[in-house]
Amino acid sequence: MKINKMLSPEAAKKELSERIKQHRILSGITQEKLADMAMVSVRTVKRFEAGEEISLLNFIRILNALDLTDGLDGLVPDQELRPSLHMSEYKPRKRVSVKKSPKKEWKWGDEQ
Repeated sequence: MKINKMLSPEAAKKELSERIKQHRILSGITQEKLADMAMVSVRTVKRFEAGEEISLLNFIRILNALDLTDGLDGLVPDQELRPSLHMSEYKPRKRVSVKKSPKKEWKWGDEQ
């Protein structure tokens, strides 16, 4: 199953935790050993593999222990690596603004 925007967040979380669990098993690492390597509790590993909530910090620790953090860099591209950033007239944005549509001339309704 591919993890993309077509999946619900719950289904994506379940698929991701299942993939990491399978990676752990195929690597021959027990839950206890992974917990020790990641410096988290065994209960945290069990909760994660069951699809329950864990902190982002513990998730990254588990990925580090399984040597899976290299793929994280591609999740959100580093904006400082964009070529447009190095243009002299480029000004980094500080907030998002919405363009307003031009106002239409108001009419009474009986005019054609």
